[in-house]
Amino acid sequence: MPRLRAALLIAFAVAAPAMAAPEMLPVSVTNASEKIAICTVVVDGRMKYELKIRPGNTWSDDFQSIREVKLVCDRSRELFFGPLKLGGTYRIYQLKRWLEIEPT
Repeated sequence: MPRLRAALLIAFAVAAPAMAAPEMLPVSVTNASEKIAICTVVVDGRMKYELKIRPGNTWSDDFQSIREVKLVCDRSRELFFGPLKLGGTYRIYQLKRWLEIEPT
């Protein structure tokens, strides 16, 4: 019995490093509107942080490929933008008084 436990421990110890962490992919959002875009980044349904993207500036961050990333922005017609495609770039623009987002 102790030999079986030792063999199992060795097998799991060897297999553990083989399981790689999910790939990290960037998401970039550029503010093409004339006002500051105030947005909250939501990852897997939980708030990660709040952004204030100034006109002409770009925000970018890396996320694990298994995550679902959304943006909740003030002055947007939609409740949220997303889920955003990881590895993609987006542009926030102003349509009348509302903020919209589109892939670039």
